[in-house]
Amino acid sequence: MSTIQPVQLIPLVCVRCQAPVNARVGEVAWVCQTCEQGLWMGEDGRLSAQEILFSSALNQGAQGYPYWVVEGQAQLQRQTYKGNQSKEMEVFWQLPRLFFIPAYELPLQNVVETGARLLRQPPTLHAGSPSRLRGWLSLPGMCARWPSSFCWE
Repeated sequence: MSTIQPVQLIPLVCVRCQAPVNARVGEVAWVCQTCEQGLWMGEDGRLSAQEILFSSALNQGAQGYPYWVVEGQAQLQRQTYKGNQSKEMEVFWQLPRLFFIPAYELPLQNVVETGARLLRQPPTLHAGSPSRLRGWLSLPGMCARWPSSFCWE
């Protein structure tokens, strides 16, 4: 005989100032409306502080688009069928790179194009006040599995 576990409701409160977090279904990250702390919900359902970075290309007062940013390095193992750019690729992947994954709805082709563009020419990122984010952040649930930073471009 299986035992039914009771539902446990965990209030979402800011980890810095304890203000309530106004969350919507499917969200995993927010900015506290009281103290502007970036917040992230881990797979265990608990909130933790999340650093929010901004692109230096984002004009003051402009609202940007959210991205998950993951640092990674690729190891190339491939055969060349047409043209040989192996040396250029080896040079490019010698250092870790920043991968930008859009955290907003975008057609798949645009995700690939945007990601490739930002991989080749990453913006300079810096910390700043998230006051220009205008409220909550809605992020795809699949992003919850990636250890990352969050930025606006």
